[in-house]
Amino acid sequence: MDLLIEGDEFILAIENKIFHWLANDLNDYAKAIDLQDDRSRQQIKIVLGLSHIKDPKLLHGGFVSITYAQLWKEITNLLGSYIAKASPKWVTYLLDFIETTTNLAGENMELKETDRFFIQHEEVIVALLQERNEFLRRLTQKIATLCNLMKEAPETHLLAKEPYIYSTDRFVMDFKFFQNYNEISFDFFLKPSGWSLELFGRGTPAYYYLLNLVKQPSLEEKIRSAILKEKRFYVQKWSVDTDLSLIRDDLCKWLNAVNEANRTLANQQSI
Repeated sequence: MDLLIEGDEFILAIENKIFHWLANDLNDYAKAIDLQDDRSRQQIKIVLGLSHIKDPKLLHGGFVSITYAQLWKEITNLLGSYIAKASPKWVTYLLDFIETTTNLAGENMELKETDRFFIQHEEVIVALLQERNEFLRRLTQKIATLCNLMKEAPETHLLAKEPYIYSTDRFVMDFKFFQNYNEISFDFFLKPSGWSLELFGRGTPAYYYLLNLVKQPSLEEKIRSAILKEKRFYVQKWSVDTDLSLIRDDLCKWLNAVNEANRTLANQQSI
């Protein structure tokens, strides 16, 4: 027996069953309770578990099957009457215990409309996911191909180092200006929605240097329609099926424009 609670008018015995099957001799427990009680109090004998014991042959000695869901329903109905005077610490423990046993019992596994859709169309969804993964793999290959094309472009000498792949969905092109203090970079992304080019400064000083760069003639017009978000300029987009050589040419123009803007700004600062 796991728990025995005695009151003036009752004696409560609880055999707790979470995952293990009911293999206990409930008759022995009932006899032990009888020896401890003179029958003047109400005897309540419970097998408490996550699920209801449906086979009455498993219950002996006056024990009845009660689920945690039934117990928590009664407790939550009464909780409001006691919670104002209860210790917050123990209320927290109780609520956590309620949530844990409820999750174990699967009470939260109510199927939503989307769940039913997934069940009904499982084979189609699995096939679509496989096709999507193959599509993403091809996109990753295009990233590598374009990065290699940029490495071969003459404009690459304007960069601090060769273009490099940062992750499966992008490659990076870095400049270093003003005695290598300001690092200005392009992130070039490829997602299913298409290619996108972002211009940003690495760190606060580089960001403010970038704000001056984009005011220079070679960049001012090109950047006019760009979106500035979280200190990044979203400068150009291409559809996913755009010819890679055309994208390479556009990227080279951006490299030249940034480099020319830096030269102009450096000349202004030297005066």
